Amino acid sequence: MQKVKVEALREKGPDIVVLTKGSDGASATFGDKNLVHVPVQKVKVADTVGAGETFNAGFLAFWSENGLLNRNNIKTINAHDLKNALEYGAQVAAITVSRPGANSPWAHELL
Repeated sequence: MQKVKVEALREKGPDIVVLTKGSDGASATFGDKNLVHVPVQKVKVADTVGAGETFNAGFLAFWSENGLLNRNNIKTINAHDLKNALEYGAQVAAITVSRPGANSPWAHELL
C-alpha cells in the first residue's frame, strides 16, 4: 500500500482503509496496522468504466449480507472477514470489466 497516504488517512480516523490497484489486486489496512491483500481474477478487459464503483458495491454487499455492516464490526473486523469482503469486491469488479459499459453482474452470476 502507499504507506504515507494510507497512514495519513488512518490518522484522520477511519478504522479501515481499502486501496484498489486494478490488476495488482486490492488491499486493506485495519486494526493495529494489519494488512490484508487479495489478487484479482485475471480477465480479458473490455471496459474499466464502473470498476471501482462495482468493487465498492461488492465489498459493502458482502458486509451487509454477512451481518457485518455496523459500527461495532467495522472497529473489530478480523482479517478473514475483511479478506472475504475484498475477494467478493474483486470478483464483482472482474465481471464488470470483462464486458462493455458499466454493466455490473447479476446475483446469479456470482454463484
